[in-house]
Amino acid sequence: MQATCRMANVNQFKHKLVEGAAVKLERYSLGEIQPKYRMVNNALRLSFLSNTLCEPCTDFTGSMYGFDFRDYKSITDLQMEEDGQFDVIGHVTACQDLDNYDKNGNKGKKKPLTLIDVE
Repeated sequence: MQATCRMANVNQFKHKLVEGAAVKLERYSLGEIQPKYRMVNNALRLSFLSNTLCEPCTDFTGSMYGFDFRDYKSITDLQMEEDGQFDVIGHVTACQDLDNYDKNGNKGKKKPLTLIDVE
């Protein structure tokens, strides 16, 4: 999930947020992310507020990283382009120039890559 924090509140949380650790949050804000600003495959944005409580969670049992892996063959067998994001492990063998496109009236940019399966 994408999260934001105002600069004025950063010092309040930076020592409590450690990569790889789980925390329990109370009194935060959830909102929708506009598609062109979305950095993750989740439509919600969590915002830390000045009164947000952030405590360590010692009994977390969920997925540590939240990846959405796809089998390599499922990508190469696609019949039509999909919207959204997913994760894949492979080696980049070629990288083309940035492509500016217009799809259904929506402008965007993409950078085509050529991958090979690591297996």
